[in-house]
Amino acid sequence: MCTGTENILRCPFILSLAPYNATSETYDVIELVAPLGEYIEQDVQRVVFAVIYADGEKAFEIKTWDKANADDAAAIEDHNDGIQPLTYYFTNNDVDTPISDVAKAKPFDSIPLLAETFRGCQ
Repeated sequence: MCTGTENILRCPFILSLAPYNATSETYDVIELVAPLGEYIEQDVQRVVFAVIYADGEKAFEIKTWDKANADDAAAIEDHNDGIQPLTYYFTNNDVDTPISDVAKAKPFDSIPLLAETFRGCQ
């Protein structure tokens, strides 16, 4: 269900990949794990892991959990219950959904700032 608000790109945790590609590294995947302390509020309909490249020019959605999907909703619930954190294995081999420059630059949603109370009288 859409509440009329836009998605906001926020970074509750940041994964630093530097230094990387050491000669001892023989793997080609990065395990991304949302901290169990990052509680997902009930009005959040989608949880998205995104990557922003170091130059800041390109950003992509790499994994999405959507409460409209029963399996994704169960994964979000398990995360909130402390059973299993949301986890994704990033390989940079997939074609991911680009994030627009406008969405990437938007610092917050203005809906709460512009909302007003309307009271009707009889």
